[in-house]
Amino acid sequence: MPAKSKTRPKGAKATSRTAGVKSGSAILRSVGRLSPAERIAVVRAGVPAEAMRVLADDMAVPLRRFYETVHIPEATGKRKLRDKQSLSVEEGERVLFVAQLIAEVRRVVTESGDPAGFNAAEWVADWLERPLPALGGQRPSAMLDTADGRSAVLALIGQAQAGVFG
Repeated sequence: MPAKSKTRPKGAKATSRTAGVKSGSAILRSVGRLSPAERIAVVRAGVPAEAMRVLADDMAVPLRRFYETVHIPEATGKRKLRDKQSLSVEEGERVLFVAQLIAEVRRVVTESGDPAGFNAAEWVADWLERPLPALGGQRPSAMLDTADGRSAVLALIGQAQAGVFG
């Protein structure tokens, strides 16, 4: 009997822009260009665990720190990488958010000035660990475990571009 074909979860259709998002590096390259519906489809289809390694490398942080940033237990992250598994929806949302945050910072810097020599991924890695008054003295990385926290963190990038600090 032939192997059963793998089907996507309901509502996770690949579009022409998400069909090519198969590897961790492809996610990082494309996330800034995806619509919210397309990002949701990517998450539902399963973000490959390799995206964690790619982002950690781009951010110049050890995998252990990246796991902490995205609130994934180290043992879980290591197992999913070793077994080439996809992340759960919740894990995938957090990992994809970091890629989205990097893309947003890159966009802001490009629109606001000269991006030459600026490494958005490394800047985000440092910024996520800085306690911020706008977050009640919490580090942005501490907020990434909830949707509201991620929204608050992303809003800070928009406020920085507008010159609003709080």
